[in-house]
Amino acid sequence: MPDPQYQDLLDRVKSAFPQPTSDRVHDAYFVFTIMKALDSLDQLKSDRPYLGERHPLDYRRAQDRRFPLPMGDMENTISEVLTYLEGLMIWGHPNTQENVVPPTTIPSSWEICLPASTTPTSSGTPIRTGWRRRKWNACPWSVI
Repeated sequence: MPDPQYQDLLDRVKSAFPQPTSDRVHDAYFVFTIMKALDSLDQLKSDRPYLGERHPLDYRRAQDRRFPLPMGDMENTISEVLTYLEGLMIWGHPNTQENVVPPTTIPSSWEICLPASTTPTSSGTPIRTGWRRRKWNACPWSVI
């Protein structure tokens, strides 16, 4: 019989990863966390061409920062990750003078997200391979 503390820890760790088999409840939790993260990211957007507020960089504090040892919950992790985006330029923003980089499309965002949710070590590979195959099949040989 496994130790109850070990089982509890294992369940907490497993809940942080997408499930390898069909699990609609866990999938709903995964979608909810993405929605919550995007909602929080949206709160950083404004008329300015960067996210949130711009603060002077504190390199000493950054060097002294360490990862916390205990595992955090999803909400705190999302909040922590969003702090790293504060001041980030939005290159596709209409008020960015250098807006020569087009914004990411929704399908290209999913192209990264979907494979990463099943096989994180090959993010994008399955869809990109299929995309290349479709482009190859649609392209006449005289053009290649």
